[in-house]
Amino acid sequence: MAKNSNAKRPDQAAAVDRGGRHAWAIDRLEEGTASVEHDGDRVFHVPRALIPIHAREGDVLDVRITIGAGGELVTTSVRIDPAATRAANDASALQVKRVSRADDPGGDIVL
Repeated sequence: MAKNSNAKRPDQAAAVDRGGRHAWAIDRLEEGTASVEHDGDRVFHVPRALIPIHAREGDVLDVRITIGAGGELVTTSVRIDPAATRAANDASALQVKRVSRADDPGGDIVL
């Protein structure tokens, strides 16, 4: 039976669904890998070579994935997104401020 070369394989359809624009927040940088939070959802490891040289922990990266015709070529671009990084830092500072109590004198905890 001859195969239809124009029919999409299931793995090609899945590859097309991966494309688009994503945000990676850098959780941790290690020698050969980086832990990134993908779209605020899950954390995974990527090769350090995919991270811009000047990126730091806490930076938010703008990741664009393009799937070529037929799903044979995947192109990924990754850049530091300064505006998203500032927004993430501001949100984090606000969260810390909310849980910090102004009436807490600090010091030892009395049980």
